[in-house]
Amino acid sequence: MKFIHFLTVILFLSKITYSQYYSKHNAQANLNSDNIVDKIKLTGDDMDYTLTINGISIRGEFDVEGMTGFEIIDIDKNDFFKEIAVHASGPSDDDVFNIYWFNGKQIIFMKSIGQSPTFNGNGIVYNDSWQGFWLKRDKYHLSKKTHKLNLVPQFAYYVGVKDITVKDWFSIYSDKALTKKFATLSKNSKIEILICDTKNSNNEYNDYIYLVKSKSKLIGWVKSSILQKNCTGFNYAD
Repeated sequence: MKFIHFLTVILFLSKITYSQYYSKHNAQANLNSDNIVDKIKLTGDDMDYTLTINGISIRGEFDVEGMTGFEIIDIDKNDFFKEIAVHASGPSDDDVFNIYWFNGKQIIFMKSIGQSPTFNGNGIVYNDSWQGFWLKRDKYHLSKKTHKLNLVPQFAYYVGVKDITVKDWFSIYSDKALTKKFATLSKNSKIEILICDTKNSNNEYNDYIYLVKSKSKLIGWVKSSILQKNCTGFNYAD
């Protein structure tokens, strides 16, 4: 319970930080190193908005309510550009960031990212999204050729959740198709959830498959719906 309360506080503080920090509706900055100060303006309502730079406009929208404003970011400090992140704070801390860059003549949409991106200034953006009881980390790379943010594929995501208790017997499998039964986990034993494969899930939590380690140090795959039905000890955020 202490972990849940701590995580809830962290998410709440992050929400406040995003909403307060991404609150600009007007700003001036040199966005493309051409020694011209660019005038930036954001207008609109909760879901639909218009971003205007030096009289050039682009319309954007969110699929959640709660647009708070924008902030000027620098995804790669070694290139000639700064970017603009327009922010909306959706329900349940589902923050969304629509990211743009300006080449001096045109505003170009780069990517929409949610929930908690980190811009380190090295051309790489990490984004953490809450998956019920663990954080999924995605990596995006800034293309020098297109100036687009591209998702870097991973074969699976690290989970690293320990001390999950088996409350009812279930099987684990040696293949991701879950056709080759490998072992049966015993009741009241402890397991560790190592990684998660989301590829064939259509982003449905119950269709994720997890690689778990048993108390006897055997590893095997199991579907999320089976894992959560037959285990306890998950720390779900409120």
